[in-house]
Amino acid sequence: MMHNNARLKLLILDDDAMIADTIRRMGEYVGLECKYTVSISEFFVLMRDWCPSVVALDLLMPEMDGLEVIAKLAEQGYSTDLIITSGMGERVLDAARLSASEHGLNTLGVLAKPFSTHALRALLEQAGTSTSNALLVPQSRANEPSLADLKNAIDTKQISVAYQPKIFCRTGTLSGFEVLARWQWHGHWVSPETFIAMAEEHGLIDDLTRLIVEQSLAWFASVSQYVPVAGLTTMRSTTLSLNISAKSLNNQALLNWIVEQCDEWKIERNRLILELTETSATSEFVTALDTLTRLRIKGFHLAIDDFGTGYSSMVQLVQLPFSEIKIDKSFVMANRNSAVSSAVVRSIIDLGRSLNMLSTAEGVEDATTLDFLKELGCDLAQGYHIAKPMPAEAVIPWFERRESTREQSRLVSVNHSTLFGSAPDRNIDRLTELAARLLSVPIALVTVLDHDREWFKSKVGVSITDLPRSESFCTYTIGYDDILVVQDATLDDRFQALNLVQGEEHIRFYAGHPLCLPNGDKIGALCVLDRHIRSLSDSDIHTMKQLSKMVELELAEMLVPVHGPIPELVDKKRFLLRANQTQALATELAQEVTLFYLVLDDLGQINRQLGRDVGDRFLQRLVDVVIAATGVSDLIGRYRGAEIVILRVGESAQVSQHLQAAIAQCLIQQSEALAMPVNVLFASVALAPTTTMTLGCAVETARSSAIVIGS
Repeated sequence: MMHNNARLKLLILDDDAMIADTIRRMGEYVGLECKYTVSISEFFVLMRDWCPSVVALDLLMPEMDGLEVIAKLAEQGYSTDLIITSGMGERVLDAARLSASEHGLNTLGVLAKPFSTHALRALLEQAGTSTSNALLVPQSRANEPSLADLKNAIDTKQISVAYQPKIFCRTGTLSGFEVLARWQWHGHWVSPETFIAMAEEHGLIDDLTRLIVEQSLAWFASVSQYVPVAGLTTMRSTTLSLNISAKSLNNQALLNWIVEQCDEWKIERNRLILELTETSATSEFVTALDTLTRLRIKGFHLAIDDFGTGYSSMVQLVQLPFSEIKIDKSFVMANRNSAVSSAVVRSIIDLGRSLNMLSTAEGVEDATTLDFLKELGCDLAQGYHIAKPMPAEAVIPWFERRESTREQSRLVSVNHSTLFGSAPDRNIDRLTELAARLLSVPIALVTVLDHDREWFKSKVGVSITDLPRSESFCTYTIGYDDILVVQDATLDDRFQALNLVQGEEHIRFYAGHPLCLPNGDKIGALCVLDRHIRSLSDSDIHTMKQLSKMVELELAEMLVPVHGPIPELVDKKRFLLRANQTQALATELAQEVTLFYLVLDDLGQINRQLGRDVGDRFLQRLVDVVIAATGVSDLIGRYRGAEIVILRVGESAQVSQHLQAAIAQCLIQQSEALAMPVNVLFASVALAPTTTMTLGCAVETARSSAIVIGS
């Protein structure tokens, strides 16, 4: 329901009385003052005299169609919000929405007739939330600034900057800020579209760019050094996005000056993202290709802005060295009410993923849209739901409030997960062991962090089970969404005084990747440590990331109780998922994988003669023997019936011999206890890194080649 003190006004233009009455009644239900007309002339009189906040407009009208009405509203300077209705189909509605946007009007949404009252109510409840409602009457162009006013504003530094945060969709971690130019002239804000276009047209855009860069880099250098009073999350890894005009691409002196400014302020160039619109990036392709490639070589990242609004060649776009693709807000904001817009958003995210580019959604104004983007795998988001653009002095207070709220949410998730202090889990221990082995480090940990402690859910190479968070590397790791690498902890002011570094452990190297629960909260980290200074190769970093995904899968599984007679064994579906991940990782590292197969061939007979409980106990005993005879890093699962499968990365000949001997000994003992002979079929299949054999085929091969191990 509306909670505005001054009632907002809804004007309905529709020649269908029944539909108009439906819209009126729903408008009044949510607190709007409503009027309805079928007359075009009366409509514009009401626009002038009644000043509605929202207009519900049918596209098909007898006197003047909806597109003509939209054009006339824009021509007369109205900035009321629109709800566009029509029975002509979604493609026509989306085209009308685009037309309204091109005319500078804001569309709350489109409704295809017949529409549901739920969809109508959702749009009407957005009334009054749009920034366009600041001006609801025609504005005189005489009040617009002149070229001389703009030149004076640049010379006297009247144009300021605002910063709009960008976050990682999955976790909510702050990714960076986009710099937006702001100009207050004679008591009101001038639209950036107005003064930027004027600057481009009259040759002032480079001067304007210099002014924006000067202000924003000075602020960015300062805020990067910010150390919070409480907590350990900083902004030292955030990025800064700067918009570059197509007119500036030929100005090498300007671009070189930006490089010099970064170096002067000691800002790593890879933390700067230069944004260009889709149209500007491809208008002069050769020039753009040369300039953008040069900027990437110098270390900058590049984003293509407002993607989907231009008509450029896809071939040209994929040839330009962009690292980020930004989805235009018109598609993002329309996704809830337009299947076409949803499809466009999905396609752009998929395109970015296939080209190894980050995808950023602009115009995220509600939690539903953010959840939709998470489901699609969108990387980054910005919009009013996250934060409005803010002046420099407001950024740190906003950041501290937000991080405090996020940490409280994280602690609730840790508490509800019951993972802190829980018993060891073989499936997680397997991955910790793999991390230590594949990365050749003496120490590997899976950590869980509560308010003041870091607990080791899984550990290799250390005897302690927990640490104070004040003594932890991982407490910094969860402030990031990527891997944190510390080559020499004695040279890093965050870690050089830790007991792990100064004490008997003598830790020098650390690498950690945050671990998330399904809701995106970071519960801890997968980390590897060494007592010697070292680094990680690109292949090592990829391995860490893949192992982290596998640990997250296990953590998510732990939140769902698993019922079965032998809890140590994962079922076939879960085994194949984990085995495929393990095999893919081994292939990338050129490591051989071996699949061991065994089946208790006499289980059916034991169940019939001695009962299912006896059969289950025998199978459990066999599983215990297999676990004891294999390594912690080996994956063990129940494939079908009495079939047990084991996947091992690395050397396997010695393990195979040991496993067969242990099984034979177990069978002798169990045969004596059961007073009946029992046999196991056993086989092993080697999967070379270059193999095309699937795991299912490997199991079939093992079945057909299995040998009998008898009592």
